[in-house]
Amino acid sequence: MIRIKRLSLAPGVLTPIYPVKTSQMVDIQNLTGSDLMVHTNTNELEYLTIKKGEERHIHTEVPWFRVDDIAFWLESANGGTVVTVWV
Repeated sequence: MIRIKRLSLAPGVLTPIYPVKTSQMVDIQNLTGSDLMVHTNTNELEYLTIKKGEERHIHTEVPWFRVDDIAFWLESANGGTVVTVWV
């Protein structure tokens, strides 16, 4: 089952992202007016940049994204809307 979650990010703030279901893949759609930085949930080091208007898939070999655990953090300089699709 696919689950979709729409999020509003505050400008310049690291926002924790919680999965809506245990899954191996998430599609992140950047609808903000600036680049979106994806940070790990352990040391907050940047590991992926999603340009404005683009989307990216993050896939793991095992169900790494678990409900009630922070999957990653998102940050956008301008803030705005992000859509996550959990598979």
